Amino acid sequence: MSRATFVRHFSHRTGMTVGTFLTHVRMMIAADLLTETDLTVAAVAAKVGYHSESAFGRAFRLASGSTPARFRRSSAA
Repeated sequence: MSRATFVRHFSHRTGMTVGTFLTHVRMMIAADLLTETDLTVAAVAAKVGYHSESAFGRAFRLASGSTPARFRRSSAA
């Protein structure tokens, strides 16, 4: 199957692009790491594939409506 065919089928079946799906999965894993570990935000960012903590923070805030640090604090309460 060609890449274009895969992308078309994936988007049709899931209602999202491959990139959006990957970002969603990364943010779900990041949320788990933020609540279940004591890793720094920078370490969580690296574990989910971000080389920049600020880029990770923007993506996480867009996905969750909260910064990673605020998310961690509210999950601990």
